[in-house]
Amino acid sequence: MEVLFAYCEEVESTVPARERTVEDVCGGHERGVLNPRDRRHVMAQLSAEGHKRVESFLFEQVFLQKATAALGEEHVSVGWSFVYGSEQEDVPQYWFKLNDPTKGWNEVDDLVADLLSNSGCDVTSVAYYPEDGLFQAQRYDDGRWLERRALREALREITGSASPRTRVRNYSYINRDAQSIAINAIDSIFSDEELYLLSLSRTLTNCYVYPWFAKQPMDLDLCYVVGDHLRFVEFKRKYPAKSGEFGIDEHPHGVLSDWLEDAGTALLHVVLCDPMWDKSVSPTHMLAAG
Repeated sequence: MEVLFAYCEEVESTVPARERTVEDVCGGHERGVLNPRDRRHVMAQLSAEGHKRVESFLFEQVFLQKATAALGEEHVSVGWSFVYGSEQEDVPQYWFKLNDPTKGWNEVDDLVADLLSNSGCDVTSVAYYPEDGLFQAQRYDDGRWLERRALREALREITGSASPRTRVRNYSYINRDAQSIAINAIDSIFSDEELYLLSLSRTLTNCYVYPWFAKQPMDLDLCYVVGDHLRFVEFKRKYPAKSGEFGIDEHPHGVLSDWLEDAGTALLHVVLCDPMWDKSVSPTHMLAAG
């Protein structure tokens, strides 16, 4: 029995939470023992992530819930991530769309795919097939989706590499206390479907995109349409600089903003500022305000 997920099968894991790694999770996925539909499995998966990353998952989902309710599901597109090109670091060359099996593909997804493709980007739609435990991919070319194939095959074609360029990356340090608070909040706030999609997203990022490109992909939180305008949204929970001012990193966010402007759209930044301005205090206290 796989020790990483053994506690989900009526026995306690012999591996302490602090010893779980991203590599363990990817190994569990590879062997077919990670079940993204089992909340306990996903909690084990999250225990391998850095505490700041887990806090980001929590607040990004809360933002997405509220934004979708305000804009309407038919006007939003989510699940996009990208990697900057190896030769042109200022171009977000490779884009991936993780499909939500409960919502399917909508018109905003089409608009995003067309904008990216017309701007010279490589666009790939990714879906998870639970009966096989495998990710499948379709690449977008000249306004049409190509034949579906295994994600690994698509990555070989996209990267020109026969195998991943680097190993799965583990975290060198995790604040387990902060992580535990955030994981407990996720467990109480996320629906089963939201947790399922989070599990798939992290598996896609950690076990496929990062190793194959040897680069950390960037998630795009939301795309939406109002009238005839398509907009991209990046949500951030930030603390101000010592000057009391907020800013964005020139790379990747500033570069992405400039690139999207050249492509005919805009990147909007939504910043959530913790009024306590104390990084040693868990940000989950802000959830009490609704």
